Amino acid sequence: MSNEITFTDSQSRFTLSPFIHTGFIGGYGSGKSFVATFKTIKKLIEINVNKDDIPVAYYLPTYSLIQDVAFPYITNFLNELNITYKTNHTSKKIKTPYGDIILRSMDNPDTIVGYEVGYSVIDEADTLPRRKMNEAFKNILARTRRVLPNGMPNQIDFVSTPEGYGFLYDFFVRKKSENK
Repeated sequence: MSNEITFTDSQSRFTLSPFIHTGFIGGYGSGKSFVATFKTIKKLIEINVNKDDIPVAYYLPTYSLIQDVAFPYITNFLNELNITYKTNHTSKKIKTPYGDIILRSMDNPDTIVGYEVGYSVIDEADTLPRRKMNEAFKNILARTRRVLPNGMPNQIDFVSTPEGYGFLYDFFVRKKSENK
């Protein structure tokens, strides 16, 4: 495997975005999960440069997508970057020398409790019904609260296939702000 990872211009902008919330919305095969996975690992390394042991989180609509998308993408990137890791499919965590990546499903928002992270990314946000996504986001926001080193802000980013005028349209267009 090559250690060189290439991005499109829009993927680079997403990866380097300083905003509290950044969205990467694209069609099938546009590299949404690819760039979300990379940014998750990048944020884990940046947050834990001093071995602070602050976890990050990756959210998907269902547990089957965690198994089919998140675990393979994340472990592939970790292999590409020569970062050692241990997967725990039962607890839905990947342990690295930089800290843990917590993988959670949004199919039952009430179960998004009991942990704190420094960064979160939500994959396929617009595939959930708007009410359920609003509940999941509220709980994810409550989880993304660990104090980060050097005054870094907590961020919650989104990647998704466009699904019309759903949660992400409301969030980024109707309720736009300077933090997005």
